[in-house]
This record gives sequence, C-alpha cells and structure tokens, in this order.
Amino acid sequence: ILKPASIKFSNVYRPYNGQDLTNKTLLVWRTGGIGDLLFIQPNLVYLKNKYPSCNIVFACGPQYQPMVETWDCIDLLLDLPFPLKYLIQADYHALFEGVIERTREAEKVCSYNLFSNWLGLNLEDNLLHPYQKPDNDEVEKCREILKNNNIEEGKFVVGQMRSSSIIRTPRPEIFEKIFKFVIDKGYKILITDNPQKSRDVELFIEKFDKENIVNFSKFSDSIAATIALVSLSKMTISPDTSLVHIAESLGIKSFGIYGPFPGRVRLTTYKDCEWVDCKRDCAPCFIHGQLPCKNTLRGYPQCFDNIKYEEVFEKIERQLS
Repeated sequence: ILKPASIKFSNVYRPYNGQDLTNKTLLVWRTGGIGDLLFIQPNLVYLKNKYPSCNIVFACGPQYQPMVETWDCIDLLLDLPFPLKYLIQADYHALFEGVIERTREAEKVCSYNLFSNWLGLNLEDNLLHPYQKPDNDEVEKCREILKNNNIEEGKFVVGQMRSSSIIRTPRPEIFEKIFKFVIDKGYKILITDNPQKSRDVELFIEKFDKENIVNFSKFSDSIAATIALVSLSKMTISPDTSLVHIAESLGIKSFGIYGPFPGRVRLTTYKDCEWVDCKRDCAPCFIHGQLPCKNTLRGYPQCFDNIKYEEVFEKIERQLS
C-alpha cells in the first residue's frame, strides 16, 4: 500500500528556530506520549502570548487529544499521520522526534529545557512547567464516583503503578508498601490505569481494606477522566509516567519513582514535585521505549528494588502536609 511520496520531506521542511511568528502558521508534531506532549506545551503558550496572530497547528495520536484539545494555545488539532497539505501550508515546522531518544544531551538536561532549546527559545525554568484545565463534565463524573465511595475531595491520593514500558515499572509489592503508608496517614487511594488493566488492579487491591482503596481504572475511558480525577486529589504517586506531569499541570503535588532515568532530567522545572531515584550499578541506563531490561526480577527491573523507603515516606509525608 505504501509508496514513495512525490515530494521530498527535506524540500518542504522549514524548522522553527525562534523566528517571528506574526501572522504565520507553525505546525507541531510528536509521536510520543502524554509526558512528551506536555514537555512541548509551555513553549507553545509562550509563542501564542508573544505572537497572538500566529496559527498553531498541533498533531498527535488520537488517544491524547482529549487532553490537548483543552489547551488554549492550540488553534487546530490534527491526527497523526496528518495530510501532506498541512506540512506544505505551514510557514514553519516543529518536529521533536529523536530530541530525547537520540541525543546525549538528554542524559544531562531536563526535557523541558531540551525541547525549549530545540525551538531556539531557551525559556527560563520558571516558564517551563505545563498548565491545563480539566474538562468540567469529567470533573462532575469524578465527583459522583467519589460520592458513591464516600471519599472527600482533597482527601485521597491518585496512584498509578504501571508505566507505558516495563523497563520503567516497579514491582507491585513496592506500591503495596507505599500505599499502606499513605492510608495510615488518613488518605484513601484511587488507582488509575487503562480500563483493560482493571482486572490486574482488582487483584492488587485484594490485599487492602476495600474502604481505603478504589479501582478507578474501570472508569478511566480516556485521559480526560484521569486528568479530572487528579484535579480533585491531594497528590499523585507513580513511576516515571504521565501522572507526575498531569499533576504538575493542574497545580497538584506529586511523587515519582525513577530508575532508568534520573528524575532531574524530567522534573527540575516543576514546583510541586518530589521524587526518588532508585540507583544501581546499571542505573540510570537511559533505555527508551519497549526495550527490555537486562537485569530483572520476575520481569521487573531490579533497580527499583534499591528504593529507599525511608526517603520515600519522608518526601510523601512532606507532600501531604
């Protein structure tokens, strides 16, 4: 079905590197996940404020669009792949493929700084944190779920145990200890995930008093539902995954567990985030995507087994205060 295009990409690609966008169109795309898209967002907010007449076209996977469509800095949202006409019609292009995955700089520099530098903006750290609003209808749905489970707003913590790749996912037993600590502090736990993982979450919470922990994944039919839930929470706890970034974008405190990547290359521009690095002789390894870990225990990376619970509990208690 596929065949070579009649137009070479190199002949139409006009990279954006800080040019004046007055009355211009900027086409932006990235095939990454939620975190990758939020790394881009502060730069688009800055550009839209500086050049109100510019037209920003943003392309991403359809599963992420319930989040992106709430961004005020976007004029047009497209699916990936998008029609060639949008590439040709745009004055400039912002393509972020490989910025993190194929540069040594990504092992030293925070992703927000890296993306901003890639655009030629070099924004200061105080401008490099995401901002978004939850969907009002989704918020009301979440309030009803909380009411049905006798949970007060601001008196629960949203947890996510699984990252999008196994190499960034700790063993469930690690979360068992952490969630019990949070429950002992007087907070309930709502676990979010893809609805397809709802059965796995149910098996996990069998170890807890059902009054203290709720499986939210069966209600999370889109990323908008999780964003709405986080907006009503006290804080979030997760491995290196989207929940940390979503919390920051909503002004909610968060705690992240990091292994293959040190937290500093993701979170140093954040205001309300704490994290712990699980170090090992092979970690951080900076392995991306779905590549497997060479040192596993029952399929899970062993670097997470070096987690220091004393440090974890101290930082979580600080976030809950």
